[in-house]
This record gives sequence, C-alpha cells and structure tokens, in this order.
Amino acid sequence: MTLEAHTPRQAPGTGLSSILRRSGSVKGALAQTEAQVREEPGSFAFRWQLFQWLCVVGDWSRALKQLQVATQLAPGFAQTAHVYRDLIRAEVFRGEVFAGQRTPGSLLPAPAWVAKLHTALAENKAGECSAADASRHLALSQVPASAGAHDGVRFAWITDTDTRLGPTCEIVTAGRYAWLPFAQMRKIELGKASGLLDLLWRPATVTLADGVVSRGFLPVRYPGSEQGSDGIRLARETSWSEAGETGVIGFGQKTWMTDTGDVAMLDVTTLTLDAEHG
Repeated sequence: MTLEAHTPRQAPGTGLSSILRRSGSVKGALAQTEAQVREEPGSFAFRWQLFQWLCVVGDWSRALKQLQVATQLAPGFAQTAHVYRDLIRAEVFRGEVFAGQRTPGSLLPAPAWVAKLHTALAENKAGECSAADASRHLALSQVPASAGAHDGVRFAWITDTDTRLGPTCEIVTAGRYAWLPFAQMRKIELGKASGLLDLLWRPATVTLADGVVSRGFLPVRYPGSEQGSDGIRLARETSWSEAGETGVIGFGQKTWMTDTGDVAMLDVTTLTLDAEHG
C-alpha cells in the first residue's frame, strides 16, 4: 500500500526534516507548525504537517481534527485521510489492548497461547506480576519455533523482543488491529520508510500461511513511545524496562529477536517463514 500519490509535495526548506533541524526538537517543530497554521489557516500543506507532528506526540484527538480540516481543504485527500483515521483509531485500540482492557484481533484463528499472552498483560496491569509471569511462561512454552530469513539472513526462530507480544506481529489491516503469530505467516514485505509517518506505521504486504495476501501497516514504535524522548518518539532508538521475571517492555523502535541476533523494524524489508513451520 502506498500513499505517496496522495500526499502533498513540500517546498524547499519546508519539509518535516528541515523543520526539525531548525527547531531542534519535536516540541519545537510542533510549535513552529502550529504557528504556521495560525498564520495560514487555509494552507493544506501546513495542516498536513501539523497532523503528522500531532501523531508523533500521540495527540490523537487533535490529529483527527486536523485531518478533518485537511480533507475539507483538499477533497481529493479523502482516501488518504480515511487510511490515517483508521490507523489512529487502531492506535487507540492498541493502547487499550496493552492496558489489558481489550482483546487483539486476529487474521486467522488464534492459537491458545495468544490468549495467555493477553491474560499476562491484564495481570501485569493489575500489579499481579507473579500471575503474569506464570501466564507468560505457559504461553511461551506452547509456541512452535518459526524458522525463516529476513533479507537473506537465516534464523531458527523469531519473536518480538518485547515479551508482552512474544512471537506475534502487530498489524493493522482493513482498519483492524490484530496480533498475527509468525507461525501463521509465509512472508512480510515492508515498504520503504520515506516520510515521518512511516516512522509510526510502515506499509506492509503479508502473505498468510493459507496463501491469502493481506495489505496493511505494521506499527514501528512500541506503545507509549509517543510520551518518550525525541529519539524514542522518532523511532531512532529503543529502551527497555522490566516487569517481574518475564516482562521485557520496549519503548521506541520495535525490534525482533532471533537466534542470530536482533533486528530493528526499520532495517527489515522482507521476512520469509519456512512453509513447514506451520
């Protein structure tokens, strides 16, 4: 899925990277763009820039309002606006999932261990770390290894480095947020990260184990990253915290762990899983 044809071109010196260099920080870039919108409220380009910075800092309600105004200024932008509206709603839902309040969707019938991972989320949120450790241990003991390769580098198994997710891949497709076990996939093809919003949601084409092809987006940042430092917000770095014996919680750019080493989300272009793994 590509949105390049539907997004505005930037005049020299007005691009998001140029704004960030001049302002020195995400906070400064947001303030500068807000000032530009106040000066030229009818500018679609400035509204679009403001929308992107609001997404970076996780101000979802304001971002949706700017998206609505941008669509009014440029009706041809409606299709792209619909995609990002769905992504924001999925991001809100995602936060509720990690708070243990909602259950993630699935693209294929989810194995029982996925439910155990979600149970561990709710237990951690309730401060029941021992129960969460037990649920997570049980879940991970039931997971089959998924061998394959990323960009030509072979691995015997793969998992999200954040143990809350385990060997699942977060995906937003058709407006729905889901956890997709690596064992239920054959291939992931990731689009080039060329814009600011690609640091939040990376376009992806996923071939499922049953051969069905699904197009959508993979979240690039871990939940809560919008509240972090600029490096965390812009997916330039990853930091970790712990909860109990089994909880490893990521902030910033997502990484996948394999037996041959970790790989950052923005460094992957193609991931293939061996057909016999499922």
